[in-house]
Amino acid sequence: MQKKKGISLIVLVITIIVMIILAASVVISMNNTGIIDKATYAVDLTNENQVQDFASLLWAEAYLDEERTDTIENVVKAGLADNEITDADWNINVTDTGVTVSKKDDTAVSNPNQISFTIEGKTYYADKDMEWGV
Repeated sequence: MQKKKGISLIVLVITIIVMIILAASVVISMNNTGIIDKATYAVDLTNENQVQDFASLLWAEAYLDEERTDTIENVVKAGLADNEITDADWNINVTDTGVTVSKKDDTAVSNPNQISFTIEGKTYYADKDMEWGV
């Protein structure tokens, strides 16, 4: 009986090692194809769109509030600040016709399939198919 227990333990350890190697190879292959970068990019875009939608909701509530004593801009920025969305990380532009929110330049969402550079104030970019644009 003891020999069977010893063999079972060895088989278990070998199985665990093989599973770890297989999991590592899957992660490496996903990383090589850029799936992780693309997923991160999609999450960043979704997060930015959620912040924009939330800011639009705050703007609409402030615009329709007849008992509001403060300006629409202050109400929207205060609502965003309550949710830790501040001018430090986001470009927040509130007008009488709406609100736009985008990430600041140093934390801007970047497409992993796109390269870009700036010359004399103009930003040029190329996507993965090397189609250029300004």
